Amino acid sequence: MHIDQFDLRAVTFEVRYERNLNLWDRPGRYWNSWLAKYPDIKINSATPNEVQAIGPNVRAMTGLDRSFIIANRPENLKDLEEKATLMVDLLGDVLEVAAFNRLGFRTVYRRRFADKQEAAAAMINVGLLKVPTASAFGIENATVLHPEYAVKLEGEDFGVRVAMKAQELKITIETSGDVEEEMAPKQEDQIFQDVIFDLDYYTLKPVLMGQLRVSERPSLLCRHSMTENYTVPHFMEQVYPSQGVTSIAERTTCTAIWRSSISATATA
Repeated sequence: MHIDQFDLRAVTFEVRYERNLNLWDRPGRYWNSWLAKYPDIKINSATPNEVQAIGPNVRAMTGLDRSFIIANRPENLKDLEEKATLMVDLLGDVLEVAAFNRLGFRTVYRRRFADKQEAAAAMINVGLLKVPTASAFGIENATVLHPEYAVKLEGEDFGVRVAMKAQELKITIETSGDVEEEMAPKQEDQIFQDVIFDLDYYTLKPVLMGQLRVSERPSLLCRHSMTENYTVPHFMEQVYPSQGVTSIAERTTCTAIWRSSISATATA
């Protein structure tokens, strides 16, 4: 499988920091700044520990010890970059966050299949899993369904979690009854079979607030490309040489470039 066979479903930029009680005193100032720039974003929920907001294809959260921005089905990452810049600036200016314990950048891809057998076969053919081909655990002619794979790798400065799974998604839709029949609402189920590829990079060393400038480093949240080839992240070359998953990483450009950008920033 290749990454250009997948749809980019979500991109997350997350920062974690020491517990910060300024959120209790200044949530209004923090979120008023958000709403002044992005009036289409609305507060969804608010508790003493966190405030969440939602807008068109975006979700934001600020909590006592972490904050994040999630872009759903983004066509490009320019909007996410702008909102991430605002989030980081407000964390420093309003909540007085001095340093980040962890920076995370996560991309989630999806490929849809006709049925669960086809999705499982595609995942198995990547070569990450060794699965039984005949009988297993007392089941004759066993069929493998919804296989999953995940691994976490960490070095001195960075870590990554790579996950892939075949899954079933069930959506229940409520529709009105036919006028000539019953007027009571009816429920219809739609079932989809997907393979999800989840790539989550994160830092392991503290990064000072002054070292992180999202807007000055466009490669931090870079332009997403499904057509151009870039260097395969080094962990893929080392762990999965000559296996199918390498082709999935060939064009995850944002993650590879983000990693090198953070490295330069954190050591500056």
